[in-house]
Amino acid sequence: MIKMPGKLWEMTADGGLVSNVLERGIPAWRPESFTLADKLDRRLDNALDEAARLVNSLSHPDIPKTFTSAWAIGRALKEANVQGHDALQYEDPKFIWRVMFDKAIVGARSDGTTEADWKGLRPDIKLGRKTNRQGGRKGDDYWSMCVWLAEQDHADAAKTFGGSIRNVWQMLERPTLRPLVLRKALCSWLEGLSDSMASQVTNTKNFPKLMKGFRQRWPARGKRPALQPIHYSQKDLKCEIDRIVDLQEIFGDYPPVRLVGGTGSIGS
Repeated sequence: MIKMPGKLWEMTADGGLVSNVLERGIPAWRPESFTLADKLDRRLDNALDEAARLVNSLSHPDIPKTFTSAWAIGRALKEANVQGHDALQYEDPKFIWRVMFDKAIVGARSDGTTEADWKGLRPDIKLGRKTNRQGGRKGDDYWSMCVWLAEQDHADAAKTFGGSIRNVWQMLERPTLRPLVLRKALCSWLEGLSDSMASQVTNTKNFPKLMKGFRQRWPARGKRPALQPIHYSQKDLKCEIDRIVDLQEIFGDYPPVRLVGGTGSIGS
């Protein structure tokens, strides 16, 4: 149930834009509600503009644009402090994702014009909102993932997940594996491998094996160890990862040679 005011945009049959301000799930009527909704909408303009700028500036041939776009959205939302806006105080976090979803899908600026540069920022909903993680219901899952992903710098996040949004979901969907310190430790561990080895560890075929080892070490259900990733230092977590990861299982009988002084359980 929507409690605080927000502007929801939609496109009309003739290609125009129309907005409705809602609070508590019904059309708003208080002047202060329209004022708050307009301020929030303008802040979202700024966040989406910044996300589009970041996508252009960070574009790299080795990193899929879908990954960079997701990271850019999350970083822009954090820097604009969208979730801290007055219109969202005491509100279910899903409210802002619904507002973002409608705004991004139609590319609606607060002045009623459309913005073509936001096209690449839209969540992919082609496969259905309920079954496709990248869409989610009204984009809930997608926008939340973007904010979580952007807790790391772009280059570190790309290394940690091999530039794959699928890998991001593999880790995010498991609550015990969400702490930033674990992602930092994994990034540091990967830096101890050769580029080709790190690339193979984080490809979409092998990354689930990595997560399987993490889940067994820090299960979300059943008998859980007293210490979870959030209780470790980054250095200690890196040592844990070295013990957890079975590179022989990942690479089979022909593992690549790791870097001198690097980590890993196989190689010369």
